[in-house]
Amino acid sequence: MTMAHRKGLDPSSHDYHVRQRGSQVQLIAYCTYTCTLWALKVYWLFFYQRLGEGVDHMRFKIKLGFVFVGATFIANIAAIFMSCMPVHKYWQIYPNPGISCQIALSKVQSYVSLFTNQLTDFYIMSIPLPMVWSARIPLARKFLLMSMFCGGLINAVVGIIRVAFCLLGRTDSGGWSCRELFIATFITNIPVMYAPLYKLL
Repeated sequence: MTMAHRKGLDPSSHDYHVRQRGSQVQLIAYCTYTCTLWALKVYWLFFYQRLGEGVDHMRFKIKLGFVFVGATFIANIAAIFMSCMPVHKYWQIYPNPGISCQIALSKVQSYVSLFTNQLTDFYIMSIPLPMVWSARIPLARKFLLMSMFCGGLINAVVGIIRVAFCLLGRTDSGGWSCRELFIATFITNIPVMYAPLYKLL
């Protein structure tokens, strides 16, 4: 919206309220996206906790992972609510609250989301790999397990594309958020599908 359009928009008009409501929904959607993505990371840590029961070095990595995931989640939520204060500026129309209060275009949130998401994904993927690599199992099964645990690489690439679109000001970056969540949910459910595949090898 241009500044003239913002200034000329009647606060009592339907268009004004629709734009405000849209901004509020976008804020809720972004918070939901963050909570869902980090909940899936926690799931993987609980899965590894069961997988590595009795393995001391893996237990330490998992505990560290919980701390790491928790800290990065707080960092993301803090970035959402502290980069635009007071919060009602997210749906303020006039005067223009600035790009930091446009959640789809905010560089602060984009960078925080990018780095915390990538770092946690790579850390979580690294937890089981040494154990799988050193395990005395058939090569095909080893490859299947490593592929399952490294599935987060696909999600990492989609996450990078999403942030790149945000920084470029593309309006379709929200679609990439949906794709990222879909892929993350699918990858998280791969362990459920592993047993039938395991029997085939």
